[in-house]
Amino acid sequence: MHSNVPSNYKILFLQGGGTGQFAAVPLNLTNSNDEVVDYIVTGQWSGKAAKEAEKYAKVNLVLPKLDKYTYIPETVQWNLSDKSRYVYYCANETVHGEWAWPSREWVWLEMWSICIVLVTFPLA
Repeated sequence: MHSNVPSNYKILFLQGGGTGQFAAVPLNLTNSNDEVVDYIVTGQWSGKAAKEAEKYAKVNLVLPKLDKYTYIPETVQWNLSDKSRYVYYCANETVHGEWAWPSREWVWLEMWSICIVLVTFPLA
């Protein structure tokens, strides 16, 4: 794996694949159901992750609801919360063929679902 991860970031390697982590992420990164978490829903997998997170936190959907998940709207259309505990993004929405690696302007993302990406692309 290629990595240029800054020392103030941590990488967690967790078992269970993406669906196994849908609940684990908010349960481990929030302290109460009143905390806000941002979800960039770009397809089926991130949609399922956001739905599961609603059980444990207040989910802010960063993007407007799309009819089809075949593209990711420009960041100027995003509605990020100032109070969010983390931002969730899934790079490999393979159900609809969407595969979007975060651009340099997305470096602030705090939580990526990147199970297959780790063996495919360098992290930085």
